[in-house]
Amino acid sequence: RELSQALYQNDAAVRVVARLSQERDAAKQELERWNASVGAPPAGAAATTNGGAPTTEDEPGEPKPKRRRLEPSAEPLANDIPEDDFQAISDAWQQLNKERKPMLKAAAAEAPTPDNLAQYSEVDKKAWHKSTNKGIVCMAQSSDTDQTLIATAGKDKQLVVYKEDDQVVQHTFAFGSVATSIAISSVMVVAGDAKGKISVFSLGDDAGASGELVLESPIVQVCVHPSNQHIFAVTASGQVVIICWVAEEKRLQQISIFQKAEEQKEEYTCGSLHPDGLLFISGTKSGQVHVWDLKNKSLATSLKEGDEDDAVTAVSFSNNGYHIAVAHESASVNFWDLRKQKVAATLKDQLDSITAVAFDKAGKYAAMGGKGGVKITTVKEWGTTASLESKHPVSGIVWSKSAIETCSDKERYVHFYGVPSSD
Repeated sequence: RELSQALYQNDAAVRVVARLSQERDAAKQELERWNASVGAPPAGAAATTNGGAPTTEDEPGEPKPKRRRLEPSAEPLANDIPEDDFQAISDAWQQLNKERKPMLKAAAAEAPTPDNLAQYSEVDKKAWHKSTNKGIVCMAQSSDTDQTLIATAGKDKQLVVYKEDDQVVQHTFAFGSVATSIAISSVMVVAGDAKGKISVFSLGDDAGASGELVLESPIVQVCVHPSNQHIFAVTASGQVVIICWVAEEKRLQQISIFQKAEEQKEEYTCGSLHPDGLLFISGTKSGQVHVWDLKNKSLATSLKEGDEDDAVTAVSFSNNGYHIAVAHESASVNFWDLRKQKVAATLKDQLDSITAVAFDKAGKYAAMGGKGGVKITTVKEWGTTASLESKHPVSGIVWSKSAIETCSDKERYVHFYGVPSSD
């Protein structure tokens, strides 16, 4: 089906799949009980012919049964997801799909007005990284909890988790290298580096428990899936790797690798996960954006405006689920409407360079940061709603309830922007 049809009809399709999956599992259980009662071998087990040679149900040319869960030593699946993992991803989608409209409505009610945004200026700055090797290369914010958690990765090779509601540093983890990307949820913080290392640190009851995995290519993006069991890692070699965090065993395991055919592969530069977790986009050196459909285990489409190569520097999904912000090396930003697979607007000459883009929780505004500070636009209007000054190039942006936070790889401060107090 066309991607636009998938977006419009996703809800009904997943409900049908979930119901059929339940019916299938129930039928399998009933068959196993029946086999046990009559002494027959379970479905899929080896049987013997009159000559005593073992045979199986899987004759040559027939598809093998889908693996429900990979063994620790198993190779990751190619453009596929183990059944149990896909079920966890689908369950998260169903829950989030129910919550999206109320969440967007609540976020819109709390969002600042354009006039308020126009008044934003720096109201505070905090330094929680070491004064040596100054610089914060990337930052992220949790989206699955009412508490606002901000994670930053510094040139001091540390990861810091800041709890904004209480204005305290909650955790500091030694990563051991300078991260290229960081992601956070209510239960974990994840980072990757230029040597392919991915580390996860638990924020739950076993806070501090960690796991590590090394891929063969530099990591350009990490994302935590809403299932809170899976991590998506984008590699420079053109792969989207899905990793399972086996918390009880404190280990990471590759379960899936999504990539184009070898002759079509190209260098990836960044990535972003759909807020409901069933689509993933990856930006490329050539300027394309690949949209991976996890439900159908395939590349749904590739988006590109114009014929010239203009490397993608940052991408971000809106919480409305269909707007994508795509920043390019030319310092332009394309805002795509995924339903129509068309560019809704293009903003140019906003900044000297753009290395970070982020939508607010309501999907009402989008912020772009880089050399020259931060520019904010109102979705569907696409003018310049606000400008935030920054002495150094911005390397990361997050939206909180009443402020915008930014960081730079040239200094150790996190800057907080909001409406100045009248005191």
